[in-house]
Amino acid sequence: MTGKSEKNLTVNAGLRYEFNAVPYDKGNTLAWFDSALSGGGIEVADPKIVPYGGGVYVYNGQRGPGPVPKNNFVPRLGFAYRPFRTTIQ
Repeated sequence: MTGKSEKNLTVNAGLRYEFNAVPYDKGNTLAWFDSALSGGGIEVADPKIVPYGGGVYVYNGQRGPGPVPKNNFVPRLGFAYRPFRTTIQ
């Protein structure tokens, strides 16, 4: 007996932070669908586009669809199992 012990299972847990930036267009030509508008509609970043939409386009006053969420914390769980010399993750 060599006194050597091997761990066959490793489990890790933690907390992950995710930052998802809100898209925007440098040329200010971005448009996005907003179901919160009455009857649905398309919000646009450029007020010059609104007259061409036939009442469907709405000027948003921003360059993108809303503020950036900054509190996205997500639980993380992982494991690795090594039955022989091969690791399965």
